[in-house]
Amino acid sequence: MLSAYEQNAYAMIIAHNHPSGHLQPSEEDLLFTKRLRQLGQLMALPLLDAFIVTRTSYWSFVEEGRFEDEKGPFL
Repeated sequence: MLSAYEQNAYAMIIAHNHPSGHLQPSEEDLLFTKRLRQLGQLMALPLLDAFIVTRTSYWSFVEEGRFEDEKGPFL
């Protein structure tokens, strides 16, 4: 996040992989993404989406309805 802020980014999209192939976010994934989204709102650097990727597919917080809207509640 600091790098995005230092580069004067307008917004963020993050991604991480699950080598196991399981697409569902873990509790840690949910908590980290929630905190990052809250921090982004405080810093005027919105988190637009977060992805989990595997070899064959992906899972998107936005597509799964986990971000209500840019300023709305999480999860």
